[in-house]
Amino acid sequence: MSPWGMFVSTEGKMIEHINLHDPVTIIIDLGHEEIRLNATIRWAGTSVEHSERGFGFEFDEETKKLAEELMLEIDEEGTFFVPE
Repeated sequence: MSPWGMFVSTEGKMIEHINLHDPVTIIIDLGHEEIRLNATIRWAGTSVEHSERGFGFEFDEETKKLAEELMLEIDEEGTFFVPE
């Protein structure tokens, strides 16, 4: 994940139901608060960089600012966290 967007790998046939330009909302539960990141699907397929099927999306302008402020990261167990 970056302040501009995110790649999400998918399982099963989920990727077949995703179309370019579809709006999506990613909900991240941090325990003490819930963060909603709004985005648009910009790419779907097999990522050479990630060696996985999935999709990429671009955050809307408001979410770009939120993501940049939060700079969310993923720990070794695949859990989102907000760096101190």
